[in-house]
Amino acid sequence: MMELEQIIIEKLYSLNTCKFCIKRLLAANDESIQEKIDTYVESYGKNHVKRYKASPCKSCLDIYSYLDEIAKRIAEMITKNNLDNYRLVIKVPYAIIMRNKSFSVFLNEKYPEYYKDKIILQPYKPLYFLIMNNLLKTYKIKYRFLSNVRIHINFEYSDDKKEYSKLVKEDIGAKNFKKKIQMTGSSIIKKYVGVPPDTPTVPAILRNIELIIQKYYIGGRYLKFDKNFSQGIGERSITNLFKNVMSKVFGITSSDIKIYFCGSDGLGYRVLGTGRPFCVTLCNLRKKPDDNSLEIVAELLNQTSSYKVSSLSYVSPNDLLDLKDKGVSCTRTFRYICKIQCAEKLGKAIQQISMLDKDGFFINQKTPLGVIRQRTQGVRTKKILHVDASTVQDYPDLIDISLIVECGTYTEEFIHGDLGRTKPNIRDIIGCEISILSKDLLSIAPDFPPLVSNDKDEMSDDEFFEEVDFDIHSFGYSVKDDTGDLNVYTGEVKDEKDFVE
Repeated sequence: MMELEQIIIEKLYSLNTCKFCIKRLLAANDESIQEKIDTYVESYGKNHVKRYKASPCKSCLDIYSYLDEIAKRIAEMITKNNLDNYRLVIKVPYAIIMRNKSFSVFLNEKYPEYYKDKIILQPYKPLYFLIMNNLLKTYKIKYRFLSNVRIHINFEYSDDKKEYSKLVKEDIGAKNFKKKIQMTGSSIIKKYVGVPPDTPTVPAILRNIELIIQKYYIGGRYLKFDKNFSQGIGERSITNLFKNVMSKVFGITSSDIKIYFCGSDGLGYRVLGTGRPFCVTLCNLRKKPDDNSLEIVAELLNQTSSYKVSSLSYVSPNDLLDLKDKGVSCTRTFRYICKIQCAEKLGKAIQQISMLDKDGFFINQKTPLGVIRQRTQGVRTKKILHVDASTVQDYPDLIDISLIVECGTYTEEFIHGDLGRTKPNIRDIIGCEISILSKDLLSIAPDFPPLVSNDKDEMSDDEFFEEVDFDIHSFGYSVKDDTGDLNVYTGEVKDEKDFVE
């Protein structure tokens, strides 16, 4: 071991840092040096990972003392829930990030030659690896970065706000806090934090370990050709068939599948044209779906001639929210085939309908008689954006009516009048009784699912985690996105008022 390394170890040891932090703060990635540090520290006969020693580690606040407990609890959690992989997210107190900066400033100024080309990692990064390594060696449980099963490890420190409020007077997200700390100059750290940091009176504690299974969202559109096929409950329903197929493909129960349709359709009419948008939420998936899962779903669903699904793709939670938001304001296009009582008036009826305002007009609709028991009674004003009519070849008493309406319009009532509860209506306009023979939904306006969708989940601002590529050594790792932790201060804050608020 180099003499300078030994001097730094002795200094860190005298500052009451645990052996894990000594390794980390020394920025020693060589396995042989790691072993020498272990031997050197243990030669003093002091157990640096004892949880309740007189004063906690000045750097990590003793979070490393929970290594074995965390691994054991995670192993039990994975076994109990029959999981085959996992992904870790670690949340640590802000004070630990601030203390790490203090040590970086201290070591960089005291031993500039040694640290000129070294980077000191945040305490949670080696902790992340050590937990993963423990689970692999002790419990044979493998880690998978792209797993949809996330295990959140949350630490808590009672003096956290007391310490970080020396620099930041308001609550900000973890990423913003870390960015501010990285950009803060050494003079401000010295004045408000102390270099090295003060000795803590209490350790950080493990608050909880949470199992979070990521939801997956599948967007698409469906066409319905069978009028006797419903959207809702029942054996012959879109909902039932979707759940049966997806529960088999994704290995979950039907109760774990939630389906949102952009509008509803019952018995008696078809869904044609571009189809009706829908979004399926898959809950409690034990593993990430295979790459060809959606192809299998589409193939199984499209085996029947009663309906067809298309445009299946993974979408984000925001896409679902966007669909729900646009679904209540988008337009619908319908086609009705109707029979009028007075066939001799067909030509005149078509002319009268065609003369309606091409720029659209409003109608007033009382709650329809068909749903008066299920809906709040009132009068709703809706806009008919376009209406057109034409003859049906070979059927002189039939009329083809096309409608473009805003969401929530009772289109059938607009045609037959609902005993005068909808005004104006087609029946009154043509002055003749009219009966609906068939109804087709041709299109719904929202562009869903999006042409380009990102199914990668994003972590929230309060999750302290950065991707780390690990080698096989206990502390041998290379780090992505970890600049400025030690001696590279980009965008350094020069004025105290720029930081202390």
